[in-house]
Amino acid sequence: MPDTARSPVRRPIESFVTLFIVSLAFLLAPSLTRALELELTESSILIDRGKTVSALRRFKDMGIRITLDDFGTGYSTLEYLRDFPIDTLKIDRIFDANIDADPTAAALTASIIGMGHALGLHVVAEGIKTEGKMAYLRDQGCDEIQGFLISRPLPASEFRQNLARPSFF
Repeated sequence: MPDTARSPVRRPIESFVTLFIVSLAFLLAPSLTRALELELTESSILIDRGKTVSALRRFKDMGIRITLDDFGTGYSTLEYLRDFPIDTLKIDRIFDANIDADPTAAALTASIIGMGHALGLHVVAEGIKTEGKMAYLRDQGCDEIQGFLISRPLPASEFRQNLARPSFF
């Protein structure tokens, strides 16, 4: 039987929280934590539910925002949205990829956006490559988009230049 206790995926989030908090204490002034956002995939919060909720609440108490990434794939459950102190919900690109051709994907995406807003969450759509998809998401009230339509991955020097560019979403 493989030793999964040493796997980084199986390591309790509590160890990560401790390391992260200690690092913050040495590297950042406390007021800067409000500029941080911790992005977690659904699978990473499954390890130990009680400790995960406790750790995420400590992050929130420090002013760190919590994002649930890749929502709608893998282990999706509405229970996460109820029980975990999440600020932002990121819709996985699997839904957004087909919103212009698949009415079911469009309906699911619109439903996720509406549900997120009803729960007071900020909603982000990933993997957006076309203006048509961006327009659909804007019409549905999606708060932000990510994807090649906005920018491909860039070196830091080019990224700084793009910061001066006005947003078009």
